[in-house]
Formats: sequence, C-alpha cells, structure tokens
Amino acid sequence: MKRMIGLVATATLMTMATSGLAQEGDGAAKAPPEVPLQFVEMKTSKGDIIIELNAAKAPISVENFVQYTKDKGYDGTIFHRVIPKFMIQGGGFEPGMVKRDTRPGIKNEWENGLKNKRGTIAMARLGGQPDSATNQFFINHKDNSALDTVRDGAAYAVFGKVVSGMEVVDAIAITPTTHSHAAGGHHDDAPVEDILIEEVRVMSPEEAATKVATSKAATDKRVGILQQAPAAVSKKPASLPGDKTGSAPAKQSDSGLAWFDLKEGEGKMPASGSDIVKVHYTGYLLDGTKFDSSVDRGEPIEFPLNRVISGW
Repeated sequence: MKRMIGLVATATLMTMATSGLAQEGDGAAKAPPEVPLQFVEMKTSKGDIIIELNAAKAPISVENFVQYTKDKGYDGTIFHRVIPKFMIQGGGFEPGMVKRDTRPGIKNEWENGLKNKRGTIAMARLGGQPDSATNQFFINHKDNSALDTVRDGAAYAVFGKVVSGMEVVDAIAITPTTHSHAAGGHHDDAPVEDILIEEVRVMSPEEAATKVATSKAATDKRVGILQQAPAAVSKKPASLPGDKTGSAPAKQSDSGLAWFDLKEGEGKMPASGSDIVKVHYTGYLLDGTKFDSSVDRGEPIEFPLNRVISGW
C-alpha cells in the first residue's frame, strides 16, 4: 500500500487501563495507572471529525501522531488518495502534491489487537518496509480485514477511531478522483478538487465529550425529521404554502411531491429535450418555513430540459 494520508478525530469518552499488573513492595498485585484516551479534532473543508486515540494499545503511534499535531504538521495538508468502500488517506502532502517533511519512521504496532474496522484510523507505510510509517495515515471507510493480514512482514497498525464526523469521512470517500501528475508524480485516486485538512488539534476529554454530544443531538434531530417525512407527505394536502387562492387542490406524484399549477397553458411548450427552459421555484420545509425562492430574487433558473430527471 502507498503512503496514506487521512484525517483524524476524537472518540468515545472513557479511559482504558493498560494490560498486566504491577507489583507493590510487599508482593501484592496492584493495577497499573490508567492510560487516558486522547482526542483530536480535525477541521477539514468537508466538515469536522473527532478521533479517539488509543495510547493504551498503540502508544508509539499515538505519540507520533500527537507530536505531528502539536507541531502543526497536518495543518494545510490534503487528502491525496480517496477510494470509496476502502479508505481515505491524508497528512503527508500539501495542495499540488507537495510533500511535507517527516521525522524517522516508527515501529509498526500492528499486533496490538485493534482491527481495521470502519471508522478506525491507522498508520500508512511503505510496501516492504513495516517500520516506515511517519506522518501519513488513513481512515477506513469500511471493514478492511485484509489490512489485518500480514504482508511483507507486518499488517497495518490501527491506533484510534472516529467518534464523531463519519458523515464527513463518507463525503470525502465519494469525492470524484483522477490520476494526478502534480509535482511531476503519478498519484492514483487523487481528488479532483483539493480536500483540505485545515487544522488538527488536541482536545481535552471534556471538550470532546461536549462536541460529540452536540453532534449526536444534531444528527438525531435530522433523523427524526426524515422519519416524519413519509407520514407528512402521505397526506395529500388541500393547499400548500404558495397557493394564493387557498382553494386549488394540490397535485401529487407517487414519490410524495406535491405542487400547484398556478398558471396552466401559458408560454411555448418545449419542442425537444434540448430546448432551454426557464423555471421559478419556491421551497418549503415540512413545517411551512420557506427556505429558498427564485421568485423572491426575481431570478428564474435556466437549463436544457434534458438535464432534469424523467417526468419532471
């Protein structure tokens, strides 16, 4: 696998104890100090991601990643390799595929028990060089058990997981890509438009907990609205916002789209699918709130008729 670059985020809010037991002077077994989870927030041009870093199981990888973070080594880099249903890479290149300086490679911690599951973050490395990971990392877009399989002496070391912002990872994963020759190189699966890692910063567990909870509440609210939508559109309304008379019955498609024909039969009908049409629209939320209107702006949209979905 090529060097990988990815984004990071914070994760769950708990502490993990190290394995094994320390011995007190009298010979009695004593549990070692707990190793607290660490969190980072990655601000990207697609949104924010919070990642939980597991220093208990991957101390070398976490220390390496946190040091690059504190040194601002990720700020201003890009996701340079994106493969949907596989992973997104970032951390090692600036726009234009300009390579960032790195410190020496670190020991590969692939035997720490953490697996390359969806949403986990792992170190990227050079093929044939197990201990070559530096600043590049990747976030798994799906479960990738193949990356847990030993190849050229090692597998790929996971050191944390996304706890908030997987929708951002999903958005990055489906970004259009191309083969890039930037900086004289050959880069497969490079996003057509730069996806920036604007800033990565260490967060306190308390701040991470607050942000994760806020993000979850916003997501739950969106899900609730979507779940209510089918019931709302199944009721064919007698009138809708925008029906100036309040008496004309609304028409409704099989998908639940409801509309009024305020003026019918005026204007020239398009002769072919390529004819240019001008259309006014007004959009309302389910609660009746108007969120956009070309009528208010006095700017109808204009496009060829064959650029819209069938039946429009």
